Amino acid sequence: MKSFILLLLFTAVSCAPGGGGTTTGNPVTVDMKFAAYNSSFAAKLRRLFIKDAVAGVSSFEMCFKRLRFKLESGSVGDSTDLAIGRVSIDPLGTPLGTVDVADAVYKRVEFDLENDCENAGAPSVYIVNDYGTFQTNDRMTIKFEGSFTPSQEDLIMAIQAIVDQAKTVTSDSEIKTKLEGVSGTLPSP
Repeated sequence: MKSFILLLLFTAVSCAPGGGGTTTGNPVTVDMKFAAYNSSFAAKLRRLFIKDAVAGVSSFEMCFKRLRFKLESGSVGDSTDLAIGRVSIDPLGTPLGTVDVADAVYKRVEFDLENDCENAGAPSVYIVNDYGTFQTNDRMTIKFEGSFTPSQEDLIMAIQAIVDQAKTVTSDSEIKTKLEGVSGTLPSP
């Protein structure tokens, strides 16, 4: 009987996540982060001297609901509900926590943004730029394209293209179209 219990215990430990198996396809825990970006806070001063200077963004918040990884083959890999909620995107870089993802080569990462992530009425996106304060409750997906292999690197996403669009928003109704119309980039191994 003791041998049987030891065998069951050994089997349970070796079949647990991270125990035994091959490295291909096994879940890998990766740190997620948005890379630093240029927020162009000096844009107002530049506009005094240079016509049509790029606008700046002083506050950019997103309400994260879900994360999807798309495989190099084009099929959908892992999809995960996120518990990170509302995040203020920092020009110096924004940590987004960790996620377990199957070890494979991914060509795209998508974040679904939705309102109500923490409290009733919270917008899915909130932007303060040189043109004013804007927000939306629209559901939307922001995407990052490139190449990412979890066993080789952390997931550090360049968000500059998305921030550049946030800088140009002049009405609430433009947010979804502008943010979904561009892609950030993934690191390359």
